[in-house]
Amino acid sequence: SEIAHSTPAGAWGLAPPEQVLLDSLRGIPRALASGNLYTPVLGSCFGTATVASAFGCELDLGNPLNPGGVKAYLPLSTFDGAGVPDVNTAGCFPTIRERLECYHAHTPPEIKFGLADLQGPLNNAHMILGTELFIAMRTEPDRLHHLLQLITDFMISAFATLRAWIGPDRLVPFIRDTNCLRECSVNLISRADYREFALPYDRQIVAALGEIALHPCSGLHVFEETLRGLSNVRFSEWGVVSAAFAPCVTLDDALAETAGRPLI
Repeated sequence: SEIAHSTPAGAWGLAPPEQVLLDSLRGIPRALASGNLYTPVLGSCFGTATVASAFGCELDLGNPLNPGGVKAYLPLSTFDGAGVPDVNTAGCFPTIRERLECYHAHTPPEIKFGLADLQGPLNNAHMILGTELFIAMRTEPDRLHHLLQLITDFMISAFATLRAWIGPDRLVPFIRDTNCLRECSVNLISRADYREFALPYDRQIVAALGEIALHPCSGLHVFEETLRGLSNVRFSEWGVVSAAFAPCVTLDDALAETAGRPLI
């Protein structure tokens, strides 16, 4: 009752953090009633374009078809001479911090917090640039590498900063919710292009985090290339998407590729 009558906040046109917290808490007994005895987790995410917001993209939070996407892409030239954004002030990250502070103030330690969805370097570049990403691979690779390095440096900083805001005692103890790299856009490029435009940056994030989880978005070549090219992978996913453009990962593919590895 204390937090149910808070006044609205205006940042990003969203409900105040207290209302977001209440809505999240209501989901916990529903999960328990269905027999899902999971660790209660409160997310700190604004959708897939959370990192893109730090690079100047406006979030389209009210779009029911693409909640948390961007309203408009930015040209690659925007980032000529740009530096790495400050996690403390960039995009929606100050609002994430406000939410986490509210969660800390109003929930017991048994309820854990997950990191925001930071995606992966190539996914974030796709979110920021749109299809210019794929053209730039051929026409302006140096410019693109500059942006990818900015994104990678920002992500490494964001992983560390979000952990500090959450605190070790409140961080959910599951790598899928803490150290996850999402590689959806790799399904739209070749193995060679992954090795040139994504793998070097993924490796930097692995070096910073120590171990990672992967979301290959059910693409077979993504599943294989990430497991073969990255060390300290502790989690990956297999699955079949009937309308996928790239070949999918079958269970047999997954078992063959992961045989003998300490992998979830």
